[in-house]
Amino acid sequence: MHKWFLSCIGIFAMLCGAPDARAQYDPRTNLILEELQHLREAVDALTREVKELREGRPPVRPAPGPGDLRGSDHEALATVRFPEDPTPDALRKYIREINRISENQRSFSPRDPQVDMLMRVGPDRLDFLLQSMDRRSRGLGGYYHAREAIIQLAEDRHKDLILEYLPHNHDLAPVILRFGWEEEAKDILMEGLAAMPDYLPRDWIRAVIHLDDPETHPLLLAFLMHGRNKSQTYNVVSSHITEGLDEAVEEAWRQSRQNWDRRQMAPIAAEHGIREALDYMIGEMAETGSADERGMREWRPTIIRLTGFIGTTPDLIQWYEKHREQLEYEEESRRYVLPE
Repeated sequence: MHKWFLSCIGIFAMLCGAPDARAQYDPRTNLILEELQHLREAVDALTREVKELREGRPPVRPAPGPGDLRGSDHEALATVRFPEDPTPDALRKYIREINRISENQRSFSPRDPQVDMLMRVGPDRLDFLLQSMDRRSRGLGGYYHAREAIIQLAEDRHKDLILEYLPHNHDLAPVILRFGWEEEAKDILMEGLAAMPDYLPRDWIRAVIHLDDPETHPLLLAFLMHGRNKSQTYNVVSSHITEGLDEAVEEAWRQSRQNWDRRQMAPIAAEHGIREALDYMIGEMAETGSADERGMREWRPTIIRLTGFIGTTPDLIQWYEKHREQLEYEEESRRYVLPE
């Protein structure tokens, strides 16, 4: 491979260094350049791995492919030791090493060992963990585990520090709820909501609801319509807001263009009298059959409540196709019934 690499380097130098060579275009040039790029990436990866091994650090696992839901790398994490002399530099290095090992993790749990490991940093150095949450470019692992540790380590004395980081770290909202800092965080909460980002965590929405301010309702309903976590938002706001809720749900359903969004919103929309959503659930069942048992389990309680029909999935599909045109939505009971 070494000789082939040198040969490719020679070709690359010829192509890039000689004007007359560049003028004579060869269709194979792009292929050679692509091979050089792949080879360079492979050499860089091997160089990093050798360097890590020489430093006594276990190499980070290769990046996961599609569908890879790998959890914590317990073997690599076992090599990380809390510093005997926990100076600021030593603690920062300790945090970085945990985050480095977590770079390629793709499934997360509050029970991951990284959470307990990061909690050893202690409440006096909560600012180090908050700073580590700002570095998300190398994977979600460090961000997620630092957040979980912060939620447990935070104390009342950290209010100003948490409020300082809250505008850029929305997932700190659980700390606001835990200590009842909603009023102190009101301006930040409202500015974050008014910005209408694609996503705000459910606890952010809960914190706004806890303000008990009717002036927040239009913004909350707007986020229900346009945010990505529509079902979570609905579950929070529906018990506190009634005026305009039906219209917001209708628009949220209309805005749900991706299949995942539609699956989340369909039971909610159907309960608010949107027949198309009920059609969607039945249609999905008819199309996937028993292959999508999870979806059926999630939808079945709603469909039973909405229609009163109890039976197998094939019987439900047949019954609905037969009676669909006769079914009427009763707003008071929020059910689809056959006329007597």
